[in-house]
Amino acid sequence: MTKDVNPVDGIMDGDDNGDGLCDVSEKCTVCVTSESCLIVRNVAITLIGQLSTDPTITQTITAFVRIRNDKFVEQLP
Repeated sequence: MTKDVNPVDGIMDGDDNGDGLCDVSEKCTVCVTSESCLIVRNVAITLIGQLSTDPTITQTITAFVRIRNDKFVEQLP
């Protein structure tokens, strides 16, 4: 089983409240009994800037980046 980020909305599968975190009660933190589990870690990076001469003009860029430090949970009894 693999837990991953949904490429459409950028929200982690099982993130019930959409805050980008796996809270204790959410299903994204639960591995199924008798299966090993790979949790793929991701972060959302958002940069917001504005012109120094006109602060009403802004630009926002968001990127979802996979962290190369997956968490492997061995098969549960």
